[in-house]
Amino acid sequence: MKIKRLELKAFGPFSGQFLDFSSSFPALHIVYGLNEAGKSSAMRALQALFFGFPQRTGDNFIHQNQQLLVGGCLEGADGHEHTFFRRKRSVKDLFDQFDNPIEPSALTPFLHGIEKELFLALYGINHETLVMGGQGILDQQGEVGKALFAAGAGLASLKPVIDELEQEGDSLFTPKSSVRTINEALAHHRELLRQSKEATLSGREWEEHQQALDEALKTLAEKQKKKQQLSTEKSRLERLQQAMPDLSDRINLLQQLAELGDVTLLPLDFSERRATLEQREREARINHEQVTARLQVIREKMGGLSLNKPLLDETVVIDELYQRLGEYRKAKSDRPLREGQRISARTAAADLLRQIKPELSINDSESLRPGLSKRRTVQDLASRHEALLLGNRNALLQLQDIEKALERLDAERNKLPTVAETGFLSRAFLAAERAGDIDTQITGLEQKRQIGERECLMALDRLGLWKGSLEHVLHLPLPLTETVNLFDEEFRALTDHKRQIKIERETLEKQHAESIEKIRKLVFAADVPSEEELGKNRGLREQGWQLLRRQWINHEDVAEEGRSYDSRHPLPEAYERMVALADQTADRLYREAELVEKHASLKAEVGKIEQRLTALLEKEATANEAHLEFQRRWLELWASCGVAPLSPREMNAWLGSFEHLRLQVREF
Repeated sequence: MKIKRLELKAFGPFSGQFLDFSSSFPALHIVYGLNEAGKSSAMRALQALFFGFPQRTGDNFIHQNQQLLVGGCLEGADGHEHTFFRRKRSVKDLFDQFDNPIEPSALTPFLHGIEKELFLALYGINHETLVMGGQGILDQQGEVGKALFAAGAGLASLKPVIDELEQEGDSLFTPKSSVRTINEALAHHRELLRQSKEATLSGREWEEHQQALDEALKTLAEKQKKKQQLSTEKSRLERLQQAMPDLSDRINLLQQLAELGDVTLLPLDFSERRATLEQREREARINHEQVTARLQVIREKMGGLSLNKPLLDETVVIDELYQRLGEYRKAKSDRPLREGQRISARTAAADLLRQIKPELSINDSESLRPGLSKRRTVQDLASRHEALLLGNRNALLQLQDIEKALERLDAERNKLPTVAETGFLSRAFLAAERAGDIDTQITGLEQKRQIGERECLMALDRLGLWKGSLEHVLHLPLPLTETVNLFDEEFRALTDHKRQIKIERETLEKQHAESIEKIRKLVFAADVPSEEELGKNRGLREQGWQLLRRQWINHEDVAEEGRSYDSRHPLPEAYERMVALADQTADRLYREAELVEKHASLKAEVGKIEQRLTALLEKEATANEAHLEFQRRWLELWASCGVAPLSPREMNAWLGSFEHLRLQVREF
């Protein structure tokens, strides 16, 4: 099977991208790129294409779950090509290039039955897998063959399996031990050989015993034959004795039958039919009684009913109220939505109010209402401000035209010969008077420009987070609002994930503490025996028995080992005490089986909770690493423009205010 093409229609950071692996001859394809370029995302997309999307995925930060789409083209060993796509769905997520659903079995000839876990172990190696594989090789302690076998088979490590087998072998046999299973079997075998040797007889003794056995068997056969004859006669007599009452009853029954004469024969199923009819009769009687009782109750209710004339007169009003009941129910069902819209509008109003006056809360917004009466004045002033700006620009243009005209006139004047005529001066004065006081207009416009510049500087100081000149405001390379929105969505997802992990961890810690407290109370209330305690006592009992056997049968000196076994009592008494203790523990386990089971279940529950806590702590560590990585990318995003960032939502509002400041700077 060859992968000819991988299409990343909508997955992770990709939209409409594809990787072309087609070639006319066998080759090795290498996909490389910078960090965060999407190499791991492409690998996850390939896994999703082959085996389906996981229930929860982190590759939906650009495209929603229902929009995730990957595709590809596979080539089989026979040269047949198969193009297909997969969406994130619970059922029917696989379809062909014509958007027709196909069965997952269509991929079997290409995947050859490889499961997802084996695929990841053989072809989906990432940094974490390499770290685990390296640790597994280190765990082999130099046994390279085992490590290579484990790596080829997709196993993490063979050392735990080998250690477990060695432990199991040690538990079965140890050369110097006497309590292992195989050691005990060997000791038993030696004991049987000794007993067999003791039970062996000489030829003469065996012939004597054989002759006696033959005579005894002959006598036994004669006795058994005689016993059989007597048993047969006894059985015949017993049968006759047992049949005597039945014969007497038979004679009496024949007489009674003769007295009855001819009788009607009933069918074989008469008893069943009779039982069925009696059952139907009982059911009909019960139904009749129930219907009669209900009829009596209905008649009593009918007798107590009376016609409510005033209520009937209000028929029109009742019908109208009934018709309006639907409107009321609809309004009642819409109330949570309207309440949510009200809360959203109130939140938006609070955000706008913070932009206007950060120190003012939403509850104090009524204090701004008197300022609304000056809205027309503000609008008039804004209109006049625009008019003044336009006049300033026109005046600047006129000033430039006048300066050019003056330069042209100066040039022309310099070309003219010197004359004493001054009449043109009068005309120039008249023209200047008609143009107005230009110097005053220029001075006024310069003052307005300075006022606007001061206001922009004050607004820049109020914004904070960035220091620079007004000229740099227009050229500051700030991120797009869409980019900040993506960071905001990622930040909220990380925050929600961490909050959920924290809640689950607190719940598990609470359950763990409750289970530990239950175990403590159970142990405090009663000394609960355990299987480990029974096994320990039985082991000590077996050790004492081995010492006694060695002392009594093999005549060994076990005084020193007996003192080590029990220094306060002699060996026989110590063994009896240990036998009694083991039996007492077994009896307690039998009597207190319910407490033992409860204690074991609580311990198992604690173990499961601790495993879940460990897994949850790992998830929490992963979430913290993801959060730190997010903070690093967020700081790098703003470090390029020299801005000290806040949270994504606050930076979004700051970007809006900064864009408004840019508009003001462009006007001046």
